[in-house]
Amino acid sequence: MGIGMNLALWIARIRGWLAGRPFERAARDPLGAQNRLLQQILHENRHTAFGLDHGFADLSDYDAFQRQVPIQDYEGHRPYVDQIATGRLDALTQEPPFRLGSTSGTTNQPKWVPITQSWQAKMAGLLRFWIARTSWSHPRMFNHKTLTVVSPAVEEKAPSGMPVGSISGVTNRRAPWVIRRMYAVPYEVATLGSYHLRYFMLMRFSLQNSLSCIVTPNPSTLLQLAQLLEAQAKTLIAALHSGKLGIDPQDYSEEDQKILAGLVNYLRPLPKRARKLSEILKDKGCLLPRDCWPQLAFIGCWLGGSAGVHARQLRSLYGDVGLRDLGFRATEGTFTVPLEDDSAAGVLALDAHVYEFIPETEITAENPTVLRAHELEIGQQYYLLITTRAGLYRYDINDVVEVTGTYRQAPIVRFLRKGRDMVNMVGEKLHVNQLLAAAHRARQDTGLQWRQFQVLPDTEACCYHLLLESEDAQLTTADLDAFSQAFDAALMDENPEYPTKRQSQRLGAPRWIHMKAGWSDRERQRAVEAGKRDVQFKWPYILEGWRPDLDDEVLGRANHT
Repeated sequence: MGIGMNLALWIARIRGWLAGRPFERAARDPLGAQNRLLQQILHENRHTAFGLDHGFADLSDYDAFQRQVPIQDYEGHRPYVDQIATGRLDALTQEPPFRLGSTSGTTNQPKWVPITQSWQAKMAGLLRFWIARTSWSHPRMFNHKTLTVVSPAVEEKAPSGMPVGSISGVTNRRAPWVIRRMYAVPYEVATLGSYHLRYFMLMRFSLQNSLSCIVTPNPSTLLQLAQLLEAQAKTLIAALHSGKLGIDPQDYSEEDQKILAGLVNYLRPLPKRARKLSEILKDKGCLLPRDCWPQLAFIGCWLGGSAGVHARQLRSLYGDVGLRDLGFRATEGTFTVPLEDDSAAGVLALDAHVYEFIPETEITAENPTVLRAHELEIGQQYYLLITTRAGLYRYDINDVVEVTGTYRQAPIVRFLRKGRDMVNMVGEKLHVNQLLAAAHRARQDTGLQWRQFQVLPDTEACCYHLLLESEDAQLTTADLDAFSQAFDAALMDENPEYPTKRQSQRLGAPRWIHMKAGWSDRERQRAVEAGKRDVQFKWPYILEGWRPDLDDEVLGRANHT
């Protein structure tokens, strides 16, 4: 690394420390920081459509805000976002949004989250602070190139013409210059329409570089890349030797062919490196990422929730690297900054958003207890509500977090799981409404009359098991295979994130488990005997974990190699 690049990295690190100063001040005075931020948000947005509808001009403190503004999920905000999408930019914030972030919701309609320049600047500041803290602990992480895996910054357009897309793509393109110079893979790879092609090109470009750092939210992506490397090692090595793409562009769409034509300009023949990798492949019989990048020092990815299962496999494939969580983040914002390796917990970013918390046990109560950041207890679990600079107010994000400690006076929290009626393994965020719709469509398409069903997430196999009780006890394996395939196809339509996770093979096809007649009745009886009121029993379409007693309820399982 040259002197100029070293100097630029030190400048970037200093900027990161400076960006973290408001974070540190807020951590010393959580209540004061949160009150000041709330007052700023209310004052700035008092003349917006939402502010006028909820009397922001008359709200003098948090208690008034709590009384006047109801807790709402995305559907409560959707009418205002729809106004933004059609051109009324002051529906939620006085500062006009310049784009919309896209994520999945509880229906087949995606959620569009407004993004403002000040919100984006604050999120970028938190990222710079994370980079500064992390690079101090891992000084070799920027010795060579960095692999970042992101989604396209622009995926579609709103009716007004406003761009809609991935926040990760925006972050990638707006990273500090010195960081962008170190990217191993051109951004254009993220815009490829074919997921198989995208993953191949990610590995193709990564192999022609020495990597010292990898950053991607979902560790399952890195497992998928390792599998691709093992399966197509010879093809990739040949492409590296010749300096070519390694695929036939004619096998892909016209749009992908145009992107590939531009990507050729980034390639060069590397026969020496190809020979070295070929020797490793011959000696070991397979090619692993740790063999390709012995200089790799650090991986940044999610370590909590179901992602933690995948993250634990990374060191066996990528070597003895540092692992640090990227923070509890979503399209709606970055909420924590992790300060230590090998932990999913991070310090709550009290200068970024206003937070409220509902104890997990009270989420269905008519008048639940609502706590603020300084009132949380270590070891307790809470549902999170956020009020943001970008126009979300008392927004129920449906995430459950656990408080694990404190930093200064700020709580340290970790993401546990999606909340009620939702399940998520690799970012698909399946809601129970989508599961029901898919099961009903599969019944129509196949004629299989199910009496009841559940889905069981399997984080090890990275797929869903579909537990089915049918009115026809004589079902064949072919019948159940057909239903499972129809269920899978229906989920493709019901959930906008599901197809991308299936096509990229981060999520496998559902696997059916045929349950005995009367299984659902016995489940209900078990719940009532455990203390659940019979009139209040609600069938759980999502099974959190397999119980040994369920083994006696199984008639058969799908065969999978």
